[in-house]
Amino acid sequence: MSEEEETDPNSRQKYVLRRFETFGTSGSAKLRAGIEPFVFSDDTEKREFLKLAVEAVLVYGFHYTTTPRLEGDVRIDADGQIFTLGGLGYATEG
Repeated sequence: MSEEEETDPNSRQKYVLRRFETFGTSGSAKLRAGIEPFVFSDDTEKREFLKLAVEAVLVYGFHYTTTPRLEGDVRIDADGQIFTLGGLGYATEG
């Protein structure tokens, strides 16, 4: 994943925007652990797993901190769709 700090044009809230650079493959996982790329059966399966991965990163935090955050403090861009904790139905602070 990549990450950059952005500012919401409407609220002026600063937030972290994360993007999956790859999904189903990891050069470091292959190099360090011999884990081969995962082959999805079709695009539907890939989208379903991507959404689960997005939810996991938002809920558990990028570093698995699970610290409560303000809604929209962390956003994930997955194939052009922006996800937030609140958007997935989770209660947030603020």
